Amino acid sequence: YISSEILAPAKRLVRKHWPGVMEWGSVLHISEEMISNFCDSINNAADVIIIGAGSPCQDLSVLKSFRQGLGGSQSSLFYEVPRIIKAFKKHAKIPVHFMVENVFSMAMSEVPKFSEALGVTPVMLDAACFSHAERRRFYWLSWKVKQSPKVTIVPHEFYDEVKVDTYRKDPDFWLDDGAKWVIKNRVHTITRALPSKRPMKNTAGINQASTEAID
Repeated sequence: YISSEILAPAKRLVRKHWPGVMEWGSVLHISEEMISNFCDSINNAADVIIIGAGSPCQDLSVLKSFRQGLGGSQSSLFYEVPRIIKAFKKHAKIPVHFMVENVFSMAMSEVPKFSEALGVTPVMLDAACFSHAERRRFYWLSWKVKQSPKVTIVPHEFYDEVKVDTYRKDPDFWLDDGAKWVIKNRVHTITRALPSKRPMKNTAGINQASTEAID
């Protein structure tokens, strides 16, 4: 396993779940030479390379006022992802697949930019299909999601919505002893308020506080 993280808590979490992980630090420092050397060492020891990526959403989410989209200083790191995927495909002698994730709450005008850079149209999947929490996300996949008796695909302009009919444990299963589930339907995606240096921006008559989704 290879990990590209710069925050200490994230590094500790990765080490806990994948002992012995190779840490490559910031995506900005991942060079083609590093990728080439890795591919030379792994080509005879693996059947496939899977690249998972989730770029910063702070400049994308409509929950944040004054967002700058993919041109923002944080979310523009996304463009390192197709660069790295391209380099892996260039040097690997085995198949290379990818799964790139980001928030569904981004402005729809940003979605085609992701799709053009990655060469695929995303699917949207809600965690509520599998749990009692709402968490809609875009996924750009290098493989096709197929419809089946329990998987329904609903096409939209910029993405395909995937609905999965699956078994979910009773909400009480996840609670500590003595706790009680009082929510009528499901838990909504959690957000947190952040201090704003500028007045709130009113868009289409809606006050948008300076908030961001917790990822």
